[in-house]
Amino acid sequence: MLNVFDTSETSKSVALHFRYLWTLADGKQVSFECVDVFELNSARDRFEKLTIIYDTAPLRQDFDNLRIK
Repeated sequence: MLNVFDTSETSKSVALHFRYLWTLADGKQVSFECVDVFELNSARDRFEKLTIIYDTAPLRQDFDNLRIK
């Protein structure tokens, strides 16, 4: 985890900034960053919704190469 974004004690959202390392089907490892936004219940002790945000552009060629093989 790179960062935690929690704006206030009363906010219903928390965002976590991650760096993931994936291994593709051909064994190649790719790294990318993403942000997971968690919407919490009013008690802030359970997730109600998860939104994952990441930019696929840097990885697009690696995925396309897998389809060509």
